Amino acid sequence: MRIVAGKYKSRIIKAPNGNNTRPSMDKTREAIFNVINFYLPNANVLDIFSGSGALGIEALSRGAKKVTFVDNNFKAVLTLKENLKSLNIFENVQIYQNDYKIINDFKEKFDLVLLDPPYALDCFEDIFNILINKNLLNENALIVYESDKNHYLKENYEGFDLKIKNYGLAYVSFLYKKS
Repeated sequence: MRIVAGKYKSRIIKAPNGNNTRPSMDKTREAIFNVINFYLPNANVLDIFSGSGALGIEALSRGAKKVTFVDNNFKAVLTLKENLKSLNIFENVQIYQNDYKIINDFKEKFDLVLLDPPYALDCFEDIFNILINKNLLNENALIVYESDKNHYLKENYEGFDLKIKNYGLAYVSFLYKKS
């Protein structure tokens, strides 16, 4: 895998070994970031199900201020740490090897939330409710949720505008928080 654009453009990063993670394809990542580029400068980003860190690292490469990575898979977190080290990224990152429910304990607010769970895991509603109930989203925040055709968001959520884009097998839902 490679970083598509920004400070770390064309740098290669590793994907975790095994079948427990499904990295976003370079083309899908590029398409997502072309849509969300406006949100990246100085953004505080939450990358849940971060795996290799490809989405969060891409955000940092394109100007995000800070990324908080969350993944419960030990091998994925090791790979993420290797990728950050290979790019000399030691500041403005936090890594939690934990279940996504750890966000219940977070106090800071985020401008951008990147969700790329295993496609079979039906967790969006739970994560969305935590983000809303714990007031973890800044004004005009954006949630990006990658899924398959069976799990993409089909309804609007109060206080958000929903746009859906299809990139091959991936369906990406963009939830824009209304101010």
